Amino acid sequence: MRMKKKYKLIIAFDGSSFHGWQKQKNTTLTIQGLVEKALSEIFKEKIYTQGSGRTDAKVHSINHHVVFEAPFSIETQNLVRALNSHLPKTIRCYSVDSLENDLIATSDAKYRRYQYLFSTEEIATPFQEKLMTHIPYPLDIEKMRQASELFVGAHDFRCFMTQGSDPKSTKREVFSSRITECSETFHGLFPEHYLFEIEATGFLKQMVRLIFGALVEVGKGRLELERIQQALKNPNGEHIAPCAPPEGLYKAFVKY
Repeated sequence: MRMKKKYKLIIAFDGSSFHGWQKQKNTTLTIQGLVEKALSEIFKEKIYTQGSGRTDAKVHSINHHVVFEAPFSIETQNLVRALNSHLPKTIRCYSVDSLENDLIATSDAKYRRYQYLFSTEEIATPFQEKLMTHIPYPLDIEKMRQASELFVGAHDFRCFMTQGSDPKSTKREVFSSRITECSETFHGLFPEHYLFEIEATGFLKQMVRLIFGALVEVGKGRLELERIQQALKNPNGEHIAPCAPPEGLYKAFVKY
């Protein structure tokens, strides 16, 4: 009799053409749906997966963890090759590990890291559209750096979540939040650009995009640092800035 076996995948995906990670009733264009379809074809029975968190439509990931139970054991490298042959090229499996414990991909994560790429050139290159957000305005990057540091620590992020979501708690601890300049243009394929990186115990729905939206407003001179401090200290649930677009956002790392 074959014994069931648990595995953890690490995948990356270009989210441009997808409606996010999580399966949805009204579309087949989700990463989870396609991964489950591929696994079900490989194992010849229905496979269900659990991911390391949701992503919005058009958001990318370079380190997404997926846990599932297989009806029998399989050589991990063979599974990597089989998965990549069944998946579209915009979704790649990098590794498969067998699990000896009952890892819960969502709640067992110690921290997560997101990255947001953006450029401020007057004219965007035709190659960057899916990879980064184009903000064709002069931004005060140093002021944005100061603003990003305000989010470090334990805060109530009620003003930085999508209205309508209902988490058990709106408090999260941010370990680091910073903006760095990326001077590598890959021989002109991309303009000089910047990277916003934030690491925390977890994130509320669209929290990163709302935080970055606030940073952009600071960079444009439309939002004062004191307003961010007030939203973190005495949150009333109202957004203080527009939500940044999904293009340019990457789930970068998950630590268990």
